Amino acid sequence: DTGYGPSYLVAPTNAMGSLTTDPGELAALFGTPASFVKYGADGAGTVPTEGGSRTDSVKFSLTGTQPVLSNLVATPVVSALSPLSGLELTDDRLKVYLTLNTEGTVLEGRIKGLDGVWGGGDDLLIVRMTLNGGDTPSTATITYEQFAPIQNPTTTLYDEPVLMKTVDPSEYLDIVWTTTAYDGDDDYDTGSNSVTLIDNAKSIFSIDDDGPQLAGQPDDVLLWEDGLSGIGNTDHPYEDPDEAEVVSATGDLSTQVNAGSDGIKSIGLKESYESTLDALGLKSGGAAVLHDITVTSGDDTLIAYTESGDTTGLDALDTEIYRVTVSENGAYSVLLSGNLDHARSLAGQPDEDEIIIDLTGALYATEGDNDPAPINNGALRLVIEDDAV
Repeated sequence: DTGYGPSYLVAPTNAMGSLTTDPGELAALFGTPASFVKYGADGAGTVPTEGGSRTDSVKFSLTGTQPVLSNLVATPVVSALSPLSGLELTDDRLKVYLTLNTEGTVLEGRIKGLDGVWGGGDDLLIVRMTLNGGDTPSTATITYEQFAPIQNPTTTLYDEPVLMKTVDPSEYLDIVWTTTAYDGDDDYDTGSNSVTLIDNAKSIFSIDDDGPQLAGQPDDVLLWEDGLSGIGNTDHPYEDPDEAEVVSATGDLSTQVNAGSDGIKSIGLKESYESTLDALGLKSGGAAVLHDITVTSGDDTLIAYTESGDTTGLDALDTEIYRVTVSENGAYSVLLSGNLDHARSLAGQPDEDEIIIDLTGALYATEGDNDPAPINNGALRLVIEDDAV
């Protein structure tokens, strides 16, 4: 094997997570008994300069031309990959390659750095496995560290494990236990036993997706028809002089979802939700309020409108009632342009009627590994207050 020495390594940031096996766990890989030593008639001897009758060592062995391609693909939207900002991070660019140091104790999985060349000094560390102290499987341990999340192949599953494997069947990672024994007249013999940890079909290393979780508290977007030009009754005795009469608002939907370590890749609107909003039966000036959702690569837009009667579908002659724009990063804006028909208020009633439009169902969010991420209930609700008083 060709090992990669310290000149290749980039000092990593703190791992996002790590796990160490217990002493003795590796011994189970080799079975029982893992090794016998028979010294013959001369009996056990003494290892020169070290004492004892035998030496043992446990090392990793990576077969293949390094770096060895694995099946792992890093998730692109996390801060750990910020040195690559500005690049088009396709799955091919995010493939994880494995290297082993010359001592056979540290296996690392990296992606190419900004220069796109292996060994250029800026390759980004994604995973690392270190074989810790102990000369035999009964005392040695393995520490697994992960510095960036891994994409999970099935985007409909939130908690899917991925086995770390090689792609080429001729490339694999073994753990090798080597013993050298000396007898009484200084004859010696060396033997080894190996167990495959990773190949293209199996692996003892499983990376489990942490999945998204609900987060944050939803905020209602409060809008007042009183603030519309030419509409409203701001001098009515029941009118609250402290009301802001707001007709526009902005916010951040990224606070409404915790996508786990994979980060949020995108937030947007679903075109399929138009009919659901139409079915709410909202009206403006007696005309049915319809909805048009336009999805683009950057901003998605929802426009509520009433038909002018000339053609079917949104056009320049239709009357816009409100508009919601959602950016891929979760930033949103809302603009109220027209009034809705509210329930009739009782004479002298001080409370203005409110219409609540819950747009949460029109939203979607995805994690960095393309898993769907749930949005908080009530994450985007428009509360539109009547201009009755």
